[in-house]
Amino acid sequence: MPVRNETDWLTATIGGEVVLMNVKGQEYIGLDEVGADIWDVLKTPHSLNDICGEVARLYRIAPDTCRSDVNRVVDMLMQQGAAIDER
Repeated sequence: MPVRNETDWLTATIGGEVVLMNVKGQEYIGLDEVGADIWDVLKTPHSLNDICGEVARLYRIAPDTCRSDVNRVVDMLMQQGAAIDER
C-alpha cells in the first residue's frame, strides 16, 4: 500500500521535530525526529516496507527493528488525515 502526505497540512520544523497543522481544520500534530523523518519520506508515495527501509538506513538499524514504530506513526497520520493511501 503506497502512502503519501496529504497536501492540506502545513509544516514547521523546530529543532529536528515537525509540527503539522491542517489548513482545513484546527488539527495539530507534533512529530519527534523519527516521525519527522517518516513525514519527509512521505513527500512521495512509499510502501510501508520502503519507509521502514529508509528509517533503518537513516538510523543504521534493521528494518524489522523499526517496523512497529513506523506502522504506529503512519497509522496515526492516516487516522488524523495527514497521510493517505495512494491505492
